Amino acid sequence: MKNKTTFLSISLLFLLFLSCLDDDIFDDNSESQRTFTELPCQDTSDIICNTDSNSPFKDLYEELLNSNSAIIEESTFDVPVHAYSFEVSELKQICSIGYQSFHSDPNIQYEIKIYNHITNTIVYSGSHLFSQNAISYSPLSDYICLQPNTPYSILRIQNNVTYIEQTIGMMLNSPSYDFLPYENEHIKILGSGVLDDSESIYTSLNILPMKTMLPKIDIIFAE
Repeated sequence: MKNKTTFLSISLLFLLFLSCLDDDIFDDNSESQRTFTELPCQDTSDIICNTDSNSPFKDLYEELLNSNSAIIEESTFDVPVHAYSFEVSELKQICSIGYQSFHSDPNIQYEIKIYNHITNTIVYSGSHLFSQNAISYSPLSDYICLQPNTPYSILRIQNNVTYIEQTIGMMLNSPSYDFLPYENEHIKILGSGVLDDSESIYTSLNILPMKTMLPKIDIIFAE
């Protein structure tokens, strides 16, 4: 009888202990697990922005192009928004954006936006002019601090057109072969997309879903 009473007492104490615990410990959607802690980036006076050497994105892009004959580079997709989602493996700062214009008017700028999928915010938005002849680079007056292992999307937007073909852009494309996600030491491409408008990406926290194309939007990290 004594053993039974002791067992019941221990059981009741255990249940009381569980009832006192914070329910959030067992909740996958608890606020503590969703908290985004932003790390400070390095002072920009101590780093340089070099567009002459290959960037991590360009290295990844060329490696993909050479990895499979099913992947080709072409100027295509006549829709206003070309984009891809990505992560960096460590704290990085974007100091310049690289792109090639396919607009018939050399004076038409492209809008570039960068979106943080964790905080659901646009961390950069600006207009840039790019060369029609080859990829060219547009420096940023304020560097963009990227947090490690955080999904972002970069969008190239062209709405200033007289005909839809002015929205095409250079990219890797392979309709029958999934080559994303793909990563190197510094950057991971999670997915990509072509959109009729930029607002559609802000309606959810999901990364871009396409696996068969990658727009050639280069990002240069200050080092």
